[in-house]
Amino acid sequence: MKRFTIVWACLFLITALSSLIFQPQFIFATLQDQIYPPSSSPYGLPNKEWGIKHWEWWNSIPKEISPYPNPKQWTYHCFMGLGYPVVMLVNPIVGESAQNVVYDCTIPADRGILVSGITELCNYDETHKTDEDLQKCVKQRNDWAKHQIIIDGKNVDNIEQYRVTTDFFNVTYPEDNMWTLPSGTYRALLDGTWLMLKPLPVGDHKIEIHIVQVIPGRESENLFINLVYNLHVV
Repeated sequence: MKRFTIVWACLFLITALSSLIFQPQFIFATLQDQIYPPSSSPYGLPNKEWGIKHWEWWNSIPKEISPYPNPKQWTYHCFMGLGYPVVMLVNPIVGESAQNVVYDCTIPADRGILVSGITELCNYDETHKTDEDLQKCVKQRNDWAKHQIIIDGKNVDNIEQYRVTTDFFNVTYPEDNMWTLPSGTYRALLDGTWLMLKPLPVGDHKIEIHIVQVIPGRESENLFINLVYNLHVV
């Protein structure tokens, strides 16, 4: 009887371990445990600084390989920033001119993942000449944006807590940038929603970013964005 009990116990243990190894699930108790708290500084930087890093990467992308403004003409199956201690997902604005954008990517298991919601960067130019102008500019559209971020079928709760406004900083636009803006360095401000995921377990995962921005009387600035990342963590 004891031997029979031990055999069943071993089989149960093997089954339980197999489910942990082969099923792509969180190793944390809840989804919120998988996300760094908004007041933390993952990998040495707070979220607002990671927001700036995200824009530095985004602005550095040459126009000829950028998925913006028309991701339908962009042929790469995966788009992300890998030159940092974390994986940076694409700026959701690429979904502005396409109903749905789907990426299929393989990433290492030791990387955090920076998920970006809608963001607004404003810099000094002919229209914005003071810091107060920048403060108004970064929020005039973002205040209307509604986010839904889903990770492996689970909604991120209280997403508003991940929205931040950065400190003032200098932004540099290279020659022939995707925005077709004059090259140079300008004083800037950035407002947006960013959350940092802790490294995901080995396996297949899905991150969905859905954004609706409807501004009364300004229909041309309305956004209906759907981005999906199918991630293969190895």
